[in-house]
Amino acid sequence: MFFVGGKFVILEYDKKSLSEFLDVPMFRVSQIYRWIFSRKVSDFCLMTDLSKGFRGELSERFGSVFQGREVIRQVSPDLTE
Repeated sequence: MFFVGGKFVILEYDKKSLSEFLDVPMFRVSQIYRWIFSRKVSDFCLMTDLSKGFRGELSERFGSVFQGREVIRQVSPDLTE
């Protein structure tokens, strides 16, 4: 298990292991991945095609999507990002 600050780190799980960990079908995990990677949403509360209860459960277990991840902004020599 991957912990940071007493919470699991969701990005450390592949789809299959996340499905098993959460005991949900794969389509539910695909919805979560779509929010994170396609829609760039990091707050579980904004994942509106998931039930309110499930969003709350995700927030309790994982905190936030990028919890425990160092996010680095890279800037090129010509100052573009």
